[in-house]
Amino acid sequence: MLSPGPTLAIVTRNAAAYGRGPGLATAAGIGVANATYATAAALGLSVVLERSPAAFAVIRLGGAAYLVWLGATGLWRLIRHRAAAPRVGADGVAGTLRPAIGFRQGVLTNLLHPSIAIFYLSYIPQFIRPGEPFLARYALLASIHVGLSTGWMATCAVAIDELARVLRTPAFARTIEALAGASLLVLGLVVGLGR
Repeated sequence: MLSPGPTLAIVTRNAAAYGRGPGLATAAGIGVANATYATAAALGLSVVLERSPAAFAVIRLGGAAYLVWLGATGLWRLIRHRAAAPRVGADGVAGTLRPAIGFRQGVLTNLLHPSIAIFYLSYIPQFIRPGEPFLARYALLASIHVGLSTGWMATCAVAIDELARVLRTPAFARTIEALAGASLLVLGLVVGLGR
């Protein structure tokens, strides 16, 4: 949950470049995707991913393509506007991103990350003893994870926004866009290659 990955990269980019609202909306989207995978795993739907290499590959490649697209569009935006620095408003935010778009990016980034499905399928059940009511215990453990991960991403969004308020300049906005774009692109390629 704390390790850097595509979800932290997208939260960082959206909070640093566009402000707290889009960053928190992105974190909420990640939480909804986690809850979706947790529900799917509890209902046995994640078993399909585990037992069907083709289905797993489709989600993995879809996720890789989405991350590459996010990274490439961020880098393209940076290159296209290189001569003209991003507009920084009175609140220090460079450009705009509607929270609904940030939310959608959070959902898609996490839903298209098949290791999350495998996490809910294989990791959480290890903490359920034989004889315990599976669904009730699973729902409790999955809810704890969803809450903690959403809280962590929201905390990161707020912290990054606060840091960005101090450092937010056109150069800072370009640097964040470049770093986030490059890391999303590389993460997409790594996921696509199955590494």
